[in-house]
Amino acid sequence: MNNKKIAVAMKWSAIAEIAAKVITPVTNAILARILIPEVFGLVATINMVISFTNVFTDAGFQKYIIQHEFKDDKDKDESINVAFWSNLTLSMILFAVVIIFKNQIVTLVSSSDPDSLSSAFTGTAEFGWGIAVATLTLPITAFSSIQMAVYKRMMDFKTLFYVRLVGSMIPLFVTIPIAYFTRSFWALVIGSLAGELSNALILSICSPWKPKFSFNSKKFFEMISFCYWILLESVLVWLTSYIGTFIVGKFLSTYYLGIYKTSMTTVNHIIVIISLSTSSVLFPTISRLQNDRDEMCRVFLDFMRMISLVVVPLGIGMVLYSGCITDVLLGSQWKEAAAFIGMWGFCSALGLVLSSYWDGLFNAIGKPKYSVLTQAIYLAVLVPLLLYGASKGYDLLYKLRCLSRVIYIIVELIAVRIVFKIGISKVIKFLAPSVACSLPMIGAGLLMKNFFGTSVIIQLVQIFICVIVYCITTMLIPSTRRDIISVLLMMKIPLPAKIAKLAENKE
Repeated sequence: MNNKKIAVAMKWSAIAEIAAKVITPVTNAILARILIPEVFGLVATINMVISFTNVFTDAGFQKYIIQHEFKDDKDKDESINVAFWSNLTLSMILFAVVIIFKNQIVTLVSSSDPDSLSSAFTGTAEFGWGIAVATLTLPITAFSSIQMAVYKRMMDFKTLFYVRLVGSMIPLFVTIPIAYFTRSFWALVIGSLAGELSNALILSICSPWKPKFSFNSKKFFEMISFCYWILLESVLVWLTSYIGTFIVGKFLSTYYLGIYKTSMTTVNHIIVIISLSTSSVLFPTISRLQNDRDEMCRVFLDFMRMISLVVVPLGIGMVLYSGCITDVLLGSQWKEAAAFIGMWGFCSALGLVLSSYWDGLFNAIGKPKYSVLTQAIYLAVLVPLLLYGASKGYDLLYKLRCLSRVIYIIVELIAVRIVFKIGISKVIKFLAPSVACSLPMIGAGLLMKNFFGTSVIIQLVQIFICVIVYCITTMLIPSTRRDIISVLLMMKIPLPAKIAKLAENKE
């Protein structure tokens, strides 16, 4: 596949993710100052339920469309049509189930503390309706997810940029006013619905693919046989993502559930800018190379090396300035979240380059069972650690949550060694440049923190200086300098001729 096409696609994907994820933290920063942590705890519980049902409505069809090699255009169109109607049907069924059993769901997921819900200005009945209304996102998302997969397969991320930009702006103008006047979790529920509705409308109108009133049952069973392992993997991913929400919600207070989930969400909003903007380009690319294993691994490791130049210093910076990040993005009432944000930020950054992308590599070669196996081992480690941590209190719980993430990285690297013969030496090789470039930044950060004040403004200046130090270091090392300039040129970002020529310098 053309490297320039990959780079341009990655540029628009990155712009879309950055635009969307810059707006989201701004919205959250304002909401965190309006709403109390208990409200975010309730919404975390609602999202846990919705995300679980979403696992089954997608059922791996989106990945099938993006990664599968079709025989011809007719085969592709039939598959997309089957995926659309399957998604819509399953989403309507699950929507009805949630409405019917909404009160039982509240009992299952809520804390045993009778004062937990009342402290967040709601009761069991209202909370049940909150879950039911939020589940409206299921049939709405069914209209957009398949069209989004079509655009990703075509690597048309420029169109998706505009869709994401409009969708991310709507909650900003809907959620905040409702939150200001109601101080209720309904603001977050309605804002989320408005954003999903805008995505569905825009994609349905603009998409070159339109659903047809036909259904190929043979194609459906063919797709299900492919999607079986992906569906199982998705269930396990959901469990590893939300089992902590369930355990904290059941054994600790709604307040600590809000602290726990908001800390992780704050970090994920930052990390996901990189993961989604790159993975949405990476996986269609390597899927086209699945018949050339050596070339696929080479392209993959090149991606990892480039990504690590951004992710590694980002994770280190989140540890150094976790207090500043918490003050800026959440506010003073969230100080208890700072330690977890720093620790989880570092583990998530490390996990992104050492574990998260590898699952897509397994799927690309048609072996999703390895992803299922690693997720199952991760879950087996995670649950007892969280249960033990919850019994001892929040401070130990979040530390054990971070430890489980490190264990998962180790498990994933072992699986990669077995399947792809990529040993630890190759991993160290692609991580070495980013780690080496980060060392002067770490020294500068620690020095400034020891000798200067800790006000938010001063720390923001320190962060800016750390970024400058890191950028200078990367440009001083020939290998990292070539990598950065080459990517910028492929993205068609204009550079002075003297700088562009440095990409050719092998010394």
